[in-house]
Amino acid sequence: MSYKSSVWRELLVDNVFIKINSMNQVLKTIIIFVVVLSLLSLIAYIVITNFFGGSNGPCEDVMHYRIGSVDERFDISHDEVVRIAQEAENPWESARGHQLFQYDPEASFAINFIYDERQRRFDASEMAMEDITTDKEEISNRSDSLDEREDKYDKELQLYEDMLDAYERDIENYNTTVNNWNERGGAPEDVFKELEVTQKDLAVKSSQLSKQADRVNTLATELNAESSAIGEAANEINTSVQSYNSLYGTERAFDQGTFTEKEINVFQFAQEEDLTLVLVHEFGHALGIDHVEDPKAIMYPMLGDQNIELITLQHDDIAALLEVCSSQ
Repeated sequence: MSYKSSVWRELLVDNVFIKINSMNQVLKTIIIFVVVLSLLSLIAYIVITNFFGGSNGPCEDVMHYRIGSVDERFDISHDEVVRIAQEAENPWESARGHQLFQYDPEASFAINFIYDERQRRFDASEMAMEDITTDKEEISNRSDSLDEREDKYDKELQLYEDMLDAYERDIENYNTTVNNWNERGGAPEDVFKELEVTQKDLAVKSSQLSKQADRVNTLATELNAESSAIGEAANEINTSVQSYNSLYGTERAFDQGTFTEKEINVFQFAQEEDLTLVLVHEFGHALGIDHVEDPKAIMYPMLGDQNIELITLQHDDIAALLEVCSSQ
């Protein structure tokens, strides 16, 4: 019995070892399977994320961007571009309620500044407008001078009229006196001498009156010539303004910048506020927003009616943002 029991125990021990070895093998297999599955899942996530765009969408993910090439002819520094770009994030992030964009010097997505015909055309328009402004200022100064000369003319004319009235009264008195003495048969010697003095005085006044008339006529001629010259200059300015409007109309296609999956390219801006509007517009495209119909909206396809002094999203902008985000 004891022998049999011993053998039986050995057999039981062997069976236990066999079962344990078998369980270890299964456990190893399970662990390997789990590890391989995890690695495959990680690889699949990386592939989908990087090559097929798998993400929560631009309304949920933060878009990282850097400042790429900036043509020096724009006369704007790297730090200024960063600051303005960060300000351009605010309208969309405020509407969404969380961060959507992040400046990152190591990001693959870039904002570039490319100087081409658009900025050259704008620079030419600025020069043309400066010329128009200068001409307007010159006309304004000439008009002010003309007003002063007209005041002088009015005073000289009034002086002439006063002199003429006085001369005519003196003449009338002189003639009346002479006629009275002639009717009496002639004036006495002392009266005659007085009349001679009066006659000479009247001759002097006549000469002065003639000179004053010449002065008034000269001023009038000068005023007419200057007024005519100013009128011609004003017509030239009007022609320049019409030409300017035809070449550089205030409303134009929103082609100051473009958005692609890899970059935003800025081609033209006038001032900081103008650049901010361009970047807000292109950031909207980066969120997947298309153009809208409200002329005052940031995402309207034409420039002109937007308020660049206070850049805020309009109803159409917000509605487009909500539509894009709700579809992701």
